[in-house]
Amino acid sequence: MSKRTVITIAVNVITLLILTQYTNCSQVDGVSGLSSENIGTEIDGELRIVDNWNTKPILFAEKSLAIESTQEQADVHGICLKSSSISKIYWTIENQGGSEPYEFGEAVCERGSFTIQVADASSLPCDQDLVLLASVEGSEEFEHVQLDRHCQ
Repeated sequence: MSKRTVITIAVNVITLLILTQYTNCSQVDGVSGLSSENIGTEIDGELRIVDNWNTKPILFAEKSLAIESTQEQADVHGICLKSSSISKIYWTIENQGGSEPYEFGEAVCERGSFTIQVADASSLPCDQDLVLLASVEGSEEFEHVQLDRHCQ
């Protein structure tokens, strides 16, 4: 063996030994906030921070939504529990005083998220305190989003 080959092998072995000092060989359960139940056994191609971090059946992405006077449709986005049997989300838009609903409908929970499409946003009254209430079937608990429609 030549001197050059011996030096190359020695440098590679030393580099390997040095780099093994910086590997993380600890268990996942040792990390705060993570547990083995949050780690899926099957890769499904979806990007998530940590599964099941939300304990509510549904949760809106925003607490309020501004609707322009010329806007005919508004989309309200949220997340729902992917692991449960939630499939339909029932929603209604009304005054905060609890009057007759201006609009109502159903949304579908798919892959942990949902979108409520307010198809006739232009018919909502202007400059009133409107609230979108949503609940899953069989639940008494509601989530809400404030709707602000400003007309000129």
